[in-house]
Amino acid sequence: HFCYGGNSGPTPCLPGYYQDSVGQSTCKECPPHYYCPPNTSQWISKDRLMPCPSGFYCTGRTVGCFGCPAGFVCTSIATKTPKICPP
Repeated sequence: HFCYGGNSGPTPCLPGYYQDSVGQSTCKECPPHYYCPPNTSQWISKDRLMPCPSGFYCTGRTVGCFGCPAGFVCTSIATKTPKICPP
């Protein structure tokens, strides 16, 4: 959540963004290798963001992970870019 203008309470961050500090007026872009679903206020620090599981990948500012496409591998947790399968 973040505080905007004269709001009476905090405003949820948009999907793909999070906030890990109190009293901020904007949200931060979700970092690469992680996803930030709607209402990321349940994560109060960057170290609690959700990494994409093995078999999936994600880029920055995403709301979810993408399945590794055919012909590529995503073998580790928090894969940013799928790798072409070895011959």
